[in-house]
Amino acid sequence: MEVKMKHLNHIDKCRFLNEIYNYESNPDKFTYIGKTPSMVIFASPCSKFCVELEPALEIMAKRRRERYKVYYVDTDLEPEMSRNFVGRRVPVIYICPIGAAPTIVSETINVRDLFNLADRLLTK
Repeated sequence: MEVKMKHLNHIDKCRFLNEIYNYESNPDKFTYIGKTPSMVIFASPCSKFCVELEPALEIMAKRRRERYKVYYVDTDLEPEMSRNFVGRRVPVIYICPIGAAPTIVSETINVRDLFNLADRLLTK
């Protein structure tokens, strides 16, 4: 049974280019263009860890919606973006504060550690 995540902002390439980072016009340096701090999660529904992480991300998106946005990129639906932003393993999480380079988390991370890291970097 699939649960619809209503607080995660599912994002496609077009929205990513307009709201997060336009890598087509500025391929050399990740420059976050959003107006609100955010986390961008590149994940696959084929990954057991990604599927297990989704409910925690949904809770995070709901609880922190006033502080920052949580975006979700389905790597299976967005293969071009996956090639640009994901190595060989998912999930890859970009924590994007305004006016600073993103912090990239690409290893398996404890959910509590992810919450703490995002809060520390995005809610100054």
